[in-house]
Amino acid sequence: MMVRNLLADRFKLTTHMEERPISAYTLISVKPKMKKSDPASRTRFKEGPAAADPKNDPRNKNPILGRLVSVQNMTMAQFAEQLRNIAPGYIRSPVLDSTGLTGSFDFTLSFSPAGAAQNGGAGGGAGG
Repeated sequence: MMVRNLLADRFKLTTHMEERPISAYTLISVKPKMKKSDPASRTRFKEGPAAADPKNDPRNKNPILGRLVSVQNMTMAQFAEQLRNIAPGYIRSPVLDSTGLTGSFDFTLSFSPAGAAQNGGAGGGAGG
């Protein structure tokens, strides 16, 4: 507060707060089929199939799914928080977790890179 008063007095700077609506995503669950994780395992996500099942890569059957992310020992709240890092080409604002799911899970997420539809399925773009 002292710094704000100093800036206003010395430099005639003023500030104000306001709320502005933005578009955002809400994570929900409809009949989820996810595997509960081992609580002793590390919480993380990585590009590519899970180490335990590298042959079960959905990109082999559907090449348009250019991105495959394996999530390990993550709660839905942690996953919602990490989605901007996982898919920055799609998600630029915080994601709200409204799944109601408790506990940590192991799962994979596969999707097409941002811009794949515009490029005729060529996958292009650095997003994801």
